[in-house]
Amino acid sequence: MTANLGGFGGLAVLIIALFAWLRADMGRFGERMTALEAAVTGLGERMTAVEARMTALEERMAALDERVSRLEAGQAALGERMVAVEARLTALDERVSRLQTGQAALDERASRLEAVVTGLGERMIALDGAVGAVGEQVSRLETGQGGLSERMARLEGTMDGLRAAVAGELARQTAA
Repeated sequence: MTANLGGFGGLAVLIIALFAWLRADMGRFGERMTALEAAVTGLGERMTAVEARMTALEERMAALDERVSRLEAGQAALGERMVAVEARLTALDERVSRLQTGQAALDERASRLEAVVTGLGERMIALDGAVGAVGEQVSRLETGQGGLSERMARLEGTMDGLRAAVAGELARQTAA
């Protein structure tokens, strides 16, 4: 056959060998491409899973931000209430002082008011402890622990009870 090709016989064999080598190399290239496509598909699935986790984390962060905002608003309201309670206590102290400068009947009434003020002072100490507990709950909320809403509700109940006690005592003192 090389005789028919003239001087191109060796070149023809070389070309045929080159084509055989290219065909084999193309097969290996196809296998590598298939493996790369599988790897890219796997990475795409992993990326989708990571994106889903990121979305879930972002939603949790938004919920925590909302809870922190509500907590901060509750703390601000509590601070305002504390100022009002302190103002009431100051007014009560002034009234006690005026009552003490009066006559014997007023002295007896002043003694009763002092007992009320002492009780209020004790409640304020307890209230200060509750405010400290609120601060601790804020810290726990920042680390993923909740429960501050319940304590805030109890604290508001305590403050409402304190207001009712003060109003009742003042009404009783005024009536006496």
